[in-house]
Amino acid sequence: MSYHRPHNPRPKGAAPVGVLSDLEPVPMSAVMYLRLWCEGHPDQLRQDLLPALGPEAAARAGQEFDHLCSLCINHGRRRLCRHHLQCKCLGADESCFANLVELAAAGEDADAMLIATLMLRAEQVPLSTALAQSVGTALSRARSSEDFGTETLEPHSGHLYPSPQVSQ
Repeated sequence: MSYHRPHNPRPKGAAPVGVLSDLEPVPMSAVMYLRLWCEGHPDQLRQDLLPALGPEAAARAGQEFDHLCSLCINHGRRRLCRHHLQCKCLGADESCFANLVELAAAGEDADAMLIATLMLRAEQVPLSTALAQSVGTALSRARSSEDFGTETLEPHSGHLYPSPQVSQ
């Protein structure tokens, strides 16, 4: 007897596990910038960090965020799923990404690496954790010196977007 799984129209990582407004500012920002990055706005983080951190630190954080997102997209254990930019829901994959950035920035390396193993192939875990620490620290520094502003999030639209495949 074989077990047949019924077709699930919702990808595994898209399942809502919370709402963005329940997150602390740094992990919430990480999710929003991930969504922006996937929507074709890879420089938004750098532009937003520029006034608070200066050109060099903002450029470095932007490059590291780009590298982190590329790792998650191209070296994931499965395809990374996300919600629409204006959706107030927090998807399972987005929650992992937010936790990775938050834990790494807090210096919780073992926990951050554990979260990274849920998302990425093993050989990418140390690099992703280091990148997440740098990005999370930059977000934290910027938030403490200048408010990014909060986005108005619309109710869940039902639109879920698989992230694009990007080559490095």
